[in-house]
Amino acid sequence: MIYRYSAKDHTMDPCYIDNTLVSWDTMTLQEFVNVIIPEGWEEVFDAASDIFPDISKALEKHVAKTTVFPPLHLVFNPLESLMPKDIKVFIIGQDPFINSGEAMGMSFSVPTGHKLPPSLRNIYKELAREGYNEYKGYKNGDLTSWVEKGVFLYNACLTVNKGESNSHKDIWRDFTSIVINYLNRQQQIAWILLGAKAHKYAKLIDRESHGVFMGGHPSPLNRNNDFIGCDVFCEAEEYLNDHGIDFSWNFL
Repeated sequence: MIYRYSAKDHTMDPCYIDNTLVSWDTMTLQEFVNVIIPEGWEEVFDAASDIFPDISKALEKHVAKTTVFPPLHLVFNPLESLMPKDIKVFIIGQDPFINSGEAMGMSFSVPTGHKLPPSLRNIYKELAREGYNEYKGYKNGDLTSWVEKGVFLYNACLTVNKGESNSHKDIWRDFTSIVINYLNRQQQIAWILLGAKAHKYAKLIDRESHGVFMGGHPSPLNRNNDFIGCDVFCEAEEYLNDHGIDFSWNFL
């Protein structure tokens, strides 16, 4: 049986399939993808079927030694939360947050109640600078409301070791390319690529069919300081509106 989830199912709460807890301790990624296919992404999972065994084996080695984030049932949260036809904005981050309780499978997003990570704090700062005043002093780091607007919050690496940024940098490269190549066949998505690693995927995107907007990574560790002032959010909104697609970063 193939199981499908809706976005509301994908919380930090435990997830069960046939009374079996879905976790890194109870099943492998391969076993998980054998029984779940996010609705609308069937073609992507079919194209990735040959690489999932290697991804799963690589992850098993990490799981045996350390804690892997996010929880297994949230690895494909971006895909399970938003169908391809509903994507308006694609934001590519690097990898999930590395601290306990933060990684929820969506780039830059943390559950309600958690302290804002520095990267997300800078994102809000840039949004406010671009004129979206509602983000001044905004404290909620759960970006589910963005997903409901059509924002696809994706990390180039879907997993990471606790406390070790970029620790799975080679594991998900091929899968991410499959996802991007598939969405490249859609029309008029605003792609926001933040940081040098995300910029590398720009070559896979047809700029005649899509809008591509690049800025520095929002992390305070970005020594180039090329995120604040990049204007990617207002440019992405303008691109979509110019193409007849209703979108705004504002809350209302």
